[in-house]
Amino acid sequence: MQFNRVRLEVEREELEIRTGSANVKRKLAMLIREGDLVLEDRRELEPHEEVEVLAGYEEPEEGVPTERLKVLRVKRVEFVG
Repeated sequence: MQFNRVRLEVEREELEIRTGSANVKRKLAMLIREGDLVLEDRRELEPHEEVEVLAGYEEPEEGVPTERLKVLRVKRVEFVG
């Protein structure tokens, strides 16, 4: 399969997480899948471009410092030729 662009259909979300608990990984755009949480506000990428994806985080607990993250939840991935 040959394609030049990866187009994402996304939904903006804001997560409240425990401070310092975000586990971020870099992923090639061609490996992004539905449900991934992308930290960069981009909708169209080159296949071998790296993007930051939220791989894990801890839910906030009462009395523990929290932070807010703006993410894009991937709804659909389209590969454009």
